[in-house]
Amino acid sequence: MGKKVEKYGTNTLVTVTETLPNNSEKITSKLYKATFTDKYDDIKLRYVLFPKKELTLKEFFEVIVGDRFNQKKDYMIEVYRDYKQIRHCKSIKELMKYATWADHFIPNTFYKWSDRTIENIRCIQWMFYDFELRKSDGQAFTPVEVYEIFVQTVGFAPTIIKQTKTPGNYHVGLKHTTLNGSTESSYLFKRIQRKIVEEIGTDEGAIGATHNFSIPKDGQRIFYFGDNTIDFNELKQWWIERITEENGKTKKKARTKGKTVSLTEHLVWQHEAVKALMNHNYDGSRNHAGFTLSLLHYALGETEEETASYMLNEWFPLAPVRHQPYHISELKASLRSAFSGKYSGPSKEWIEALTDIEFNLRIYKGQYKRQERHNQNENQRAIIDYLRQRGGQVEMIQKELIEDICRTQESPLGKKFSFDSIKRNLRMLKKDGVVNWESTGQGRNAGPILFELHDGIQSDQRTFIEEDYNIYAFGKVVSEN
Repeated sequence: MGKKVEKYGTNTLVTVTETLPNNSEKITSKLYKATFTDKYDDIKLRYVLFPKKELTLKEFFEVIVGDRFNQKKDYMIEVYRDYKQIRHCKSIKELMKYATWADHFIPNTFYKWSDRTIENIRCIQWMFYDFELRKSDGQAFTPVEVYEIFVQTVGFAPTIIKQTKTPGNYHVGLKHTTLNGSTESSYLFKRIQRKIVEEIGTDEGAIGATHNFSIPKDGQRIFYFGDNTIDFNELKQWWIERITEENGKTKKKARTKGKTVSLTEHLVWQHEAVKALMNHNYDGSRNHAGFTLSLLHYALGETEEETASYMLNEWFPLAPVRHQPYHISELKASLRSAFSGKYSGPSKEWIEALTDIEFNLRIYKGQYKRQERHNQNENQRAIIDYLRQRGGQVEMIQKELIEDICRTQESPLGKKFSFDSIKRNLRMLKKDGVVNWESTGQGRNAGPILFELHDGIQSDQRTFIEEDYNIYAFGKVVSEN
């Protein structure tokens, strides 16, 4: 007798060849919607011998929802008959009403809007996994063994393990403390979930806070192992430790973190993550995507006018239409913010969060370095502010300059500035080397003069493109590489 095991994606084909008494061969094949592994062949029960109880469908939804329907925040659970027929349930009663009609549900909750995207999710409390593993001999794991696999492998205990329509396969639910539905939070959630998937070997495609799972039907059993709520910070710390350990093993000397590398602007625009932003292939806030893309234009040296022309006339009209409106005024505000000088460039973390594509680049523009004068009076402050508001230099007749400063600048006491005081302080600033100009004539022959501000502000407008393999969470490096 011979046995051949072949893997086809997430399926396994087992072919058995048997020799009959007449020396002929009998070949039988069976396709399993599962992956065979010898990793857990010898799993031992250490923590549990049996589930605490089996749940009814109503009890199952009550555990999934918890107290979210009681918080008066219009939280809703989405259920699906298919991807076009959706119901938004705001109570257990509604969930039970549509439980037989629908086939799938999303365990995390949305707020008001009916669009199934990260942009609209509001409360994340469940990490579900699609467990399709079999022992190397094809035998299915028991629910208690699945529980042990999670606890012994990653250290986190499931709350729910439910059967699926495929015998021997399960959906495993880890409950954790509530996480808000921001793009950053959803991204961190997904990265942690993906790492647990890699550690255990569950379905790599069944991840994300908005992924849907089947509603138990046709006698499928739901096993409850207790309210094993995990502190999300523990999940985060576990993830940081894993990636830090991995980074320590995979660091390469060829990487040039912190040094400018010879990457051209053309290659940046051809990066898959950047093209995803440009083509609206992202999951998250359209406004966040617009702001990130505007910052990229800024960091790569595009003018505000050039960026506005592209973003308003080409990018915005193709933004996906969703139930939550996206106004052009929001994009205009993002454009102003991107070019305000408060930011040096787009966030690597945000690009990855929106597109789910690794982006190992840091792109930024040099910033202004400012040394403030501490002994300046309000007249000198008015002169400096006037020139700074006009890019650090103006060309005009001195008399008209002084008059314009008196007319446009406001004193702390709300009084008008004196022409003579501004003229006197302008000369003092020239003596100190703060404002420089060269006279071109006297009296009626005096022409426009170029006044330049040198008050300790240095501008570095170069664009820097650096390799960055660090791992970020909420804007901070959590693991260096």
